Amino acid sequence: MKTYFSKTLRALRTNAALSQQALADIICISKSSINMYERGEREPGFKNLYKIAVYFNVDMNYLLGVSKNNHEFFSTSNPSHQLSDKEKNHRFHM
Repeated sequence: MKTYFSKTLRALRTNAALSQQALADIICISKSSINMYERGEREPGFKNLYKIAVYFNVDMNYLLGVSKNNHEFFSTSNPSHQLSDKEKNHRFHM
């Protein structure tokens, strides 16, 4: 059963021109998890939801449909909130 999250994740992933495997590799989870999320068979726990939000730079509430606005997860007006690639990669290995 498709959920708001499943549709949003698929849209974000395809708009970024990523395969399910590529996204799974980037955020260090299995491809089958991404596949089940997109089919609406499973929803991620907090840790994986956080990884997805950080990677796509969106608010977790947006991913879950609580907020319809695609607020940036990290403010672009405050560079101290920006993660370097190294920091992003480290956070994905939680």
